[in-house]
Parts: sequence; structure tokens; C-alpha cells
Amino acid sequence: MFRPNRPSRVLPLAGLIVLAALCLASAAQAHRVKVFAYSDTETIYTESNFSKASPAMGAEIVATDAEGKKVFEGKTDDQGKCDFPVPKDAEGDLKIEVIAGEGHQGDWVLTEAEYK
Repeated sequence: MFRPNRPSRVLPLAGLIVLAALCLASAAQAHRVKVFAYSDTETIYTESNFSKASPAMGAEIVATDAEGKKVFEGKTDDQGKCDFPVPKDAEGDLKIEVIAGEGHQGDWVLTEAEYK
């Protein structure tokens, strides 16, 4: 039976679902570290910062090759930068991870063609 004057429960529920999704997305962004990496074939340069462009100071940098072998481990400086020599024994693309504590992390894949 159709009752046009009866308030709908669907709209408030849909609104709550949208609000919850926005809150979760915002929380996920809060823990994200932006990472960028590039190479001049001798050195790999990394830059890491938080969502408001503040540098990820003292963050851990871990680079692994396509086989999962760790080829570099270090820390960012006060400007969120970390440079290291191109690993001679690396195989394939490099995954560069930044771990800045308290759930803040990000990664960048540097292809073999970009660093060799």
C-alpha cells in the first residue's frame, strides 16, 4: 500500500552512509605520505611529505627490488629527502617505501628503465 505522507527512512540512511564514507576517506588521507622518486642513473633521489606539504623528517626509507630483496634502507633528512646510489645488484623495478610512524606510510615504484 502506498502512503505518500509517510516519511522515508531511505534518505537519512543514505546520508549516513555517505558521511561515513567521507570520514573514512579523510582518515585514510591523514595517514598518507606522498612519495616521489627519480634517478640520474647513478643516484636515486626521494622526496617525501605529508598531505599539507610538510616534509616527512626522519622517516624510514626502504627500497626493495622485484624479487622482494631489500637493496637500501635509510632515513629522510629535515627536508624529507633521501638520496642513495643506484643498487648494482637490484633486479627489475624498485619499490620505495616511506614509513613515517603512527601509520603514516606511502610508496613509489621506480621502473628499471628509470634508474638504469
